[in-house]
Amino acid sequence: MVRAVINEETGRVRELRIAADGDFTKLTRILLDEDGAARVPRDLDGNGAPDRWEYYADARAMASGSVEKVGFSLAGDGVEDAWVFHDALGEVLRVEVSTARDGTVDRWEHYAGGALVRVEADTNGDRRPDRWETYDRGIFVSASSDGDGDGFPDPPPPGEG
Repeated sequence: MVRAVINEETGRVRELRIAADGDFTKLTRILLDEDGAARVPRDLDGNGAPDRWEYYADARAMASGSVEKVGFSLAGDGVEDAWVFHDALGEVLRVEVSTARDGTVDRWEHYAGGALVRVEADTNGDRRPDRWETYDRGIFVSASSDGDGDGFPDPPPPGEG
């Protein structure tokens, strides 16, 4: 059984509610954007709050299982604050994190072959990285930062490096 929720301003479907057995207390919701993208919140632990959000660039392609990214709650409390991006083989490519839990990404983790290789962080809130860390197969190697705000790592102080 499917129910559509209509956006009264635009007249477009903004949400589909699907109850496979007709029981709408146990339903799957598909949230639709105006551009055709879809987001599906899921409650994997059964506590009544979503803990996983699947994003699809095109709702019409959902049947293919081609997920653009997956959101999750690092604290497990229903607040979406991190998103993982996979390659075509399912390997993690990137994780984006909103450390303030406000939806604004300020940490980017980059992976290769399943291992962390680089982290970028926005520590001053300007939405640009100003701290960089490098890793070798997940093991920390180095860190640099941008103290002068030019968008590039500052050179090491005299006598270092």
